[in-house]
Amino acid sequence: MASSAEAPATAAAADSPAASPPTGSPPPAPAPAQVANIQVDAAHEHDDQTDDGFEDGLSSTASVTDSVLEYRKIHGRTFHNFKSDTEYWGPNDDKQNEHLDINHEMLLMAMDNRLHVAPISGTPQRVLDVGTGTGIWAIDFADQYPSAEVIGTDLSPIQPA
Repeated sequence: MASSAEAPATAAAADSPAASPPTGSPPPAPAPAQVANIQVDAAHEHDDQTDDGFEDGLSSTASVTDSVLEYRKIHGRTFHNFKSDTEYWGPNDDKQNEHLDINHEMLLMAMDNRLHVAPISGTPQRVLDVGTGTGIWAIDFADQYPSAEVIGTDLSPIQPA
């Protein structure tokens, strides 16, 4: 049997702010953070007093120590010999290098022979390839942009000496 006392409680609950639909406009969104415009000093770009680690027209090579070439062998595959907290899951042997080169060709086919999707305006001058692997992308990029200085870096030096 329903009591008439329950009806006013239900009606009161319907009038509570939690049960009623919102009225008016929603609260304003917070203002976006102001981003300062950074002006680049054009005179600083070629300042002879600045040492950016690059010299015009100079190339360099660096030798690696023998310890870097001491790879770990696990289940017949070679891996980078980690002397620090650096970890990488993949092997660095010829079989893996062939897979990397095949993957590069597959991606070129999928991307209509484009080496990058980033918008590059003009002629790139300095390009850094992080995780170079076999170096095939860096070589192809340097062929496509002959005036660019392409630097490849990797944990494991797999290129022939």
